[in-house]
Amino acid sequence: FGGPTGLFSKALRDCAKAYDVGSLDAMGLDRDVIFKQLQNSCLRLARNNAQTTVEVLSKFKVDYLQGEATLDLGRFNGRPSTDTAKLVVRPTETPSETVDILANKVLLCTGSFARQPPGIPFDNKIVHDSDSVNGLNYLPKSVVVAGSGIIAIEMVRVRE
Repeated sequence: FGGPTGLFSKALRDCAKAYDVGSLDAMGLDRDVIFKQLQNSCLRLARNNAQTTVEVLSKFKVDYLQGEATLDLGRFNGRPSTDTAKLVVRPTETPSETVDILANKVLLCTGSFARQPPGIPFDNKIVHDSDSVNGLNYLPKSVVVAGSGIIAIEMVRVRE
């Protein structure tokens, strides 16, 4: 998806409230077309939210660089450092390059991965986690949401 799962679930909730899938289905519209429209709306909402966030960061002169980074709190120029951190970043847009960043303060936004408890047969066909469910290319006829985290709560709220 390329965005926070929480952001996508909020977009899904808002789109589900805007579309009356049952009525569209009753009119004979193809469920795949309904779902594709729902997905496109979710992606547009999420993309707009991300773009607005980047614009706000720019307005407040906060640099933004998305990629994979290694944090080094150790030595610089052969000397131990207690007040400077070094990040070696491999930008998402140019993964063949690296960017070295020195800073006194660093805010790491590491993201997360869906937890898959042992004993549950996650197969991304019938049983999904909160990451893989975002990649569905069809509208399920029924869904069971199990969990107590914020993503599960937001997925359940879609039906309200």
